[in-house]
Amino acid sequence: MIYSINGCDILNNDDNSIIELEFNKLYIESVPPCLNYAGIDAEFVIRNNKDYDNLKIIRAPQGEYEDFIADGVRKNFKLSYQPLDADLNGKIGPEDLIIYMSGEPIYVNYNGNTIKVNSYPFYIENNQILIFNDSSHIVEKTIPYQLVFKVDTVSGEIFFISPPHQGNKISFCASRKLYSSYQGRDCNMNYFNFTKYSIIGKQVTGNGCLKDFNFQLLRDDINKEIIFQYKLIEEKTNGGCPEVLVTVTHWIYTEKFPDGYIVIFVEI
Repeated sequence: MIYSINGCDILNNDDNSIIELEFNKLYIESVPPCLNYAGIDAEFVIRNNKDYDNLKIIRAPQGEYEDFIADGVRKNFKLSYQPLDADLNGKIGPEDLIIYMSGEPIYVNYNGNTIKVNSYPFYIENNQILIFNDSSHIVEKTIPYQLVFKVDTVSGEIFFISPPHQGNKISFCASRKLYSSYQGRDCNMNYFNFTKYSIIGKQVTGNGCLKDFNFQLLRDDINKEIIFQYKLIEEKTNGGCPEVLVTVTHWIYTEKFPDGYIVIFVEI
């Protein structure tokens, strides 16, 4: 279990019940592979291979795009690999796929109106396709995605209600996919000794003023907590902070946590 809170410097503890733990940094060649956490604040606790296998699903990378050329007759298109249930609702749905279609546009009838469907890509939220104004690119309305296509909830195969126009290009992928290897690394942690050590990872994001963050690892034996305490390092200038996304990530390993301890992340 992971908790993240803000608070004061935990080392200022009168009863001395909290001790500082030693740790070592994990360098790039030993960082847990095949996880996607780009561009977001993220916290990771890996005590064993089961924790890692769960993270491989929760933080799986996006699958590869595959292309199909419509022949004007075919309605169904399927990836050569199995998409993951990215939103963890127990089935594959439209929000677990990223679908582009170029060429002749799709039109559907809805509530007595003929509507041109934006398809590069299909933007889907809450099972509704977003319809944009062609000039302002502002969302004007939404329509049920089932007016355009359906998705097999097990395989992720898509079935268009009407065949896409001949020559149209359909490109789609799974928003998440399980890999056996990714970016030159096998998707397992057989190299790591979980009988002796546990892993913690923390990523923070910010604007151009974010430079790094300092941190320490603590153990509270009264509350049975492992505490990852960190403080952002920011450099502000007279001109303000550049409007760019900056991410900083640190991975560490430490002596295996005692059973029953939870991990909390505390910004000070």
